[in-house]
Amino acid sequence: MNLMRALLAASLIAVACAFAPQSAFAAPAAKSTPDLSGQWRLNHARSDDPQKKIEEATSRMPMGGPPGGMGGMGGGMPPGGMGGGMPPGGMGGRPPGGMGGGPPGGSDDPMDAPGMKHVMDTLELFTLEQRADTLTFVDRGICVRQIVVNGGHKLSARGQGGVDQASGRWKQSRLVAETKGPRGEKIREVWELIDEGRSLRSTTTIDLPGPMGSIEISRLYDRAIPQPAE
Repeated sequence: MNLMRALLAASLIAVACAFAPQSAFAAPAAKSTPDLSGQWRLNHARSDDPQKKIEEATSRMPMGGPPGGMGGMGGGMPPGGMGGGMPPGGMGGRPPGGMGGGPPGGSDDPMDAPGMKHVMDTLELFTLEQRADTLTFVDRGICVRQIVVNGGHKLSARGQGGVDQASGRWKQSRLVAETKGPRGEKIREVWELIDEGRSLRSTTTIDLPGPMGSIEISRLYDRAIPQPAE
């Protein structure tokens, strides 16, 4: 009798599983990738000034340290730079002579080197175009930077036309991109939507050798064109 009851119970369970909704047993679907695309305008009040952050870092250098601060930062940043329309000395610009007092426009400044312009230059207004494996930053119709979503693997070559590129990966709702500076500085960027998608935050961390430690630069952008209500 006990055997008959056990067989009957097993049969009922099998029938219930066969007719149960599939969603009740399927693994939960992965969350979709956040859409960072749109037109974004810099919020000055909620963003760091890269120049001041660099100055704070060099102030931690001991007296008698290497000339030129961060590896001889002597060159000046061209006005506007990657961001365009940025006044000299503003957020992302630097006065001629830089921090090391070198000649204006010198090329020995590591922050002027390819791959570092996005650290010092702050885009005032840009369009972010997002595709499955590429995020493209467009300034006044010109592609100025790309983040290639390839799991963080090193890129084999620079982008077409010398466009600055970085490799990135999605970490939950954040896009993380990592590059190396001209003197081996580790640069990590994190891009994420905040304020229910109304703002885009970029946090750049630069790991420097010696007593200067790390520099963290936070920039916040508001949507220039609000998204239509759903």
